[in-house]
Amino acid sequence: MFFIISSMLTFIGAAMQQAPTQQPPSTMQQNIDCSALPSEMQEFASQLSDANRLLFCNTFSTDQRNTAMDLAGQPDSTGNMMSSDMAVQKVAKDNNLLAPPSATTGGCPVK
Repeated sequence: MFFIISSMLTFIGAAMQQAPTQQPPSTMQQNIDCSALPSEMQEFASQLSDANRLLFCNTFSTDQRNTAMDLAGQPDSTGNMMSSDMAVQKVAKDNNLLAPPSATTGGCPVK
């Protein structure tokens, strides 16, 4: 019995090692085209999450992109260094570019 279970585990382990580990890029990532931007902006965009890359490449103005790039690596209001994603979020928030929170709060509706 032990031999059978051991053999099965060995087979499963070998099969899992042979399975491809790379996943195809997300649909959102495929739809984000930053190629029209200057090379330094493309490099900055490559560090961003898909959602922030979409904002940076497709929604931000040139001035907003420059502001985000300037803010990255600078201390935030708490003294922590701002990441590229944090900088994009700050510029988006400061310019009212973020989607408003959902109207549902999870409570019971009042009738």
